[in-house]
Amino acid sequence: MVKICSLCGIEKSLDEFHKFIHSKDGYRSRCKECRKTITKKYREENTDKVRESQKRYREDNKELVKQRKKEYYENNKEKVLEKNKEWRENNPDYNKEYSSKYREKNRDLLNEKAKQWRKDNPEYMPAYMKTYLLFIFFVIIIIQNQFLNEI
Repeated sequence: MVKICSLCGIEKSLDEFHKFIHSKDGYRSRCKECRKTITKKYREENTDKVRESQKRYREDNKELVKQRKKEYYENNKEKVLEKNKEWRENNPDYNKEYSSKYREKNRDLLNEKAKQWRKDNPEYMPAYMKTYLLFIFFVIIIIQNQFLNEI
């Protein structure tokens, strides 16, 4: 079966029209391509309205949006991780600034978590302390050498 688009006037098959239960034949009067063009033009001319509408939808449907994001992440995990990695590489200053602000704002929480981790993982502490002590030892040697070279 075929139908003529009311906008472009071209005769097209029914699979090129969206379904619409309120019309006699069950399909919209404009073809998918024409509707796509009209929608794109509307979005370009009314970006603020569209943005506000999307914001309202996300606020009114928080759980649904959260669930859909989770499903998308689970179905496209590698793609999402790759895009996130690419964004971080292209925006290193943002990441540094965000991390710095987060550490400042949550210093007590982070210290508490680190303290708890050290308590829960005592088997890692000797290696950590050994590395830390070696670092301190080398810093002291460097400072001594600089001091001796000045004399």
